[in-house]
Amino acid sequence: MEDGTRLSAGEQGVSEQSDRVGAYSPRCVDFVTWAAVGPWARTWVRATPGPDHHRVQRLKPLVQYLAWRAAGGRQVADPSAVFRADEIDQFISAGCGHLAGGTRATYRSALRTIGECVVGVEVACPDRTVELAKPAPLAPYSEPEFAALLGAIGGRPTEFQRHNAMVLVAFGRGAGLTASDIANLTGTDVHSTRDGATVVEVTGDRRRRVPMLERWETLAAQMAADAGDGPVFNPARPRATRNDIARFCDRLGWRDAPRLAVTRLRAGWIVEHLAAGTPLHVLADAAGVTAPNLARYAEFLTSLSPVDATTLLRLSAR
Repeated sequence: MEDGTRLSAGEQGVSEQSDRVGAYSPRCVDFVTWAAVGPWARTWVRATPGPDHHRVQRLKPLVQYLAWRAAGGRQVADPSAVFRADEIDQFISAGCGHLAGGTRATYRSALRTIGECVVGVEVACPDRTVELAKPAPLAPYSEPEFAALLGAIGGRPTEFQRHNAMVLVAFGRGAGLTASDIANLTGTDVHSTRDGATVVEVTGDRRRRVPMLERWETLAAQMAADAGDGPVFNPARPRATRNDIARFCDRLGWRDAPRLAVTRLRAGWIVEHLAAGTPLHVLADAAGVTAPNLARYAEFLTSLSPVDATTLLRLSAR
């Protein structure tokens, strides 16, 4: 670790005051990987400016990046390879697609800041103005996958798991709600209209009104009635947090069915509406996004034959 030693020595005493960096131990990386990448991570993050708590904040994405590199057989000890801008961007794109856009931007900024201090601006961030590309949307479940998913949910050993998994299915596939939407959903947010529709009034940052797909109405209405004015998902929670649903899905742990993911359930709801011809502006309002965001899901629509496409394009304006 000669390069790392020179960097540390160049900081003259930084390591002695970096107790929080030295005490840091990641929760998301196994012991063997941490033993391999930890010394490099600590050395490089100590080369960055600011108080220790800022270094620890940079250390978290750095450790995840180095663990991702190690898992892929990439170099983890050569800073000139680790902190190349294209290598960092590949991690953000391929290794962080599950994270929100703001978190991905924070991760890239932290890694580039470390790289600036370790190998220089020319290598780590030749162009800080390049915007992060949005990750491709996750594909909706195919019919066989969805059948396997429902079977796996029905086979869960506890009513708690079965019920809460079906809450995610009903409101994710039936109304296109996000995990955050469902985490904050209460029974009183769901009501029936005079014409018999079941409607979800989504609260929070993306307030909107979403009619349920008809085949999910009965189940959703019953779940809401059971919850009353409490949360529909896991009403025993003392408070709702953004990670409640992700942790719940991680603990289900079956092998013969795809992982339960609200993003894929929501994708199925969007694609079904697109295939049915729901106008983009109507669907965008219900989904809580802009119409251009919905265009990304067009790749999941079934292709039409040339004859059918011609007929549709000729007659759709009638």
